[in-house]
Amino acid sequence: MDRTPNLDLPYILPSQAQKHVTHNEAIRALDAIAQAGVLSRSLDSPPETPAEGDRYIVTEGASDDWSGHDLEIAAWQDDTWMFYTAKSGWTAWVDDEHVLVVWDGSSWQVAGGTLGEFDTISINGAAADTVNRIAASAPATLLNHEGNGHQLKINKNTAADTASVLFQTSFSGRAEFGLTGDDNWHVKVSPDGSTWHEAIIVDKDSGNVGIGIAPTLALDVNGSLKAQHFGGPNPGFIAYRSDSGKSCCVGAGLFTSYFMYDETGSFAIASQAAAGVQTGTANGKIDRITCDSSGNVGIGVDTPSTKLDVDGPVRVKSYTVAGVPSASDSGAGSIIFVSDETGGAVLAFSDGTNWRRVTDRVVIG
Repeated sequence: MDRTPNLDLPYILPSQAQKHVTHNEAIRALDAIAQAGVLSRSLDSPPETPAEGDRYIVTEGASDDWSGHDLEIAAWQDDTWMFYTAKSGWTAWVDDEHVLVVWDGSSWQVAGGTLGEFDTISINGAAADTVNRIAASAPATLLNHEGNGHQLKINKNTAADTASVLFQTSFSGRAEFGLTGDDNWHVKVSPDGSTWHEAIIVDKDSGNVGIGIAPTLALDVNGSLKAQHFGGPNPGFIAYRSDSGKSCCVGAGLFTSYFMYDETGSFAIASQAAAGVQTGTANGKIDRITCDSSGNVGIGVDTPSTKLDVDGPVRVKSYTVAGVPSASDSGAGSIIFVSDETGGAVLAFSDGTNWRRVTDRVVIG
């Protein structure tokens, strides 16, 4: 045997003449392949002006002086190209890519490939464990696209499992969103990491949204719904009264106003005294407008008996004779108050063409 088994270096034989030639050949090979670092692995022909010691991994389909040496290490030594065939496990640093590659017996691969398989990965001193198998200490974590979109995927085994994002303070849970215990979307919060309050639930089958409750309607609220109030000091909110089946919009303050819709189909707009103050009907409620299921409208009347049932005087708009609106535009049957009619103020009605006094049907003016 006249060559080494791994690096294929020549031995100096006992009876060999010019032993320095063989020795120098071995030294030159070691210089080329030990601690190998190549300038590039993307060239298919030699550079025009290589420097002594320059090395390259020859790409496939090479030409010129590199022809027939695909994937070999080419080294410019003593004004000529020397070629070295890699063996499995040889590594080389590729300078223009800043990667370490390894020869796997048929091709050069980035060392580690897909990083292999690891039980845990710790980055910058973060303590990974059997539950948190990837841990990183950093100001931020970036997951970037590769030319198009990007998805962060969290997969769970069964519907009863959890796939969520958990936010913590001092490693104690404070907020969480995701699929927690079923396939509905949950948003919940906690003051201490053990007691959790459901804030929002979105039903997977219907898309219904529940605030503090599993939804059965498009929007299902467990409690009052407070609305932003403009133009005054009192806020408002929407509540459901289970005792009467009425929904109310109520404001805070000494007197409030609200509207209700009950199970009979009636609709009311009302005002109410502050808590503890009894004014008008029971519970301090003073109805202003009521519309029953037949379409009858009551003003100040809880149960209207006609199309318009008013508990008190009715006032129509006052006009002078010269300023009355068009009788035809107002429509037949319209009523106004004329303050300066001949003979004194009087109610007038439209016959579709003229305004007539209700007292004697004479056209006004």
